[in-house]
Amino acid sequence: MALGGATAERLYQATQQDWTEEHTMQLRSLSLSSLPPLPPDPSNRVADDPRAAELGKAIFFDTRFSANGKVACATCHLPARAGPVDDPAAAAAWAAPTADQRTGVTAVYANMGKAIVAFERTIAPTPTRYDAWVASPEFPQAGILSQAEIDACACSSARTNASIATMARF
Repeated sequence: MALGGATAERLYQATQQDWTEEHTMQLRSLSLSSLPPLPPDPSNRVADDPRAAELGKAIFFDTRFSANGKVACATCHLPARAGPVDDPAAAAAWAAPTADQRTGVTAVYANMGKAIVAFERTIAPTPTRYDAWVASPEFPQAGILSQAEIDACACSSARTNASIATMARF
């Protein structure tokens, strides 16, 4: 729920003791637990099959698929970072084979990729201290988060919503 510019400004200026239920609901809506489930993947019939996810996980971390037995998907693509490692050596390793060899590698791994995607769909963001705070009985008081962090949350939320309200006018 986006707040209008005036409401966002009031949230920015208010202390947590002054927050309305609307304010606390907005802050709770920013928690990872409020994210909807992943939508179905129409291009992958095994995307939500736990057996495919287990196979994908095994493949993702298995070094036996590499020529030297030392490289796995996870060598360059860290699940915790949800993306590739910015590593010049990894880029050079992929650039070393010819275009035809890379096409062959891509073809071999295409179906294995379906299982890997099923595994990747099981990787969820790690809950943060913010998530614990908005779910705690102390919310919206300080405790898990310091007063300075709470003030930063309100400030950031208000500025984001004020920007959204401003952009909506154009």
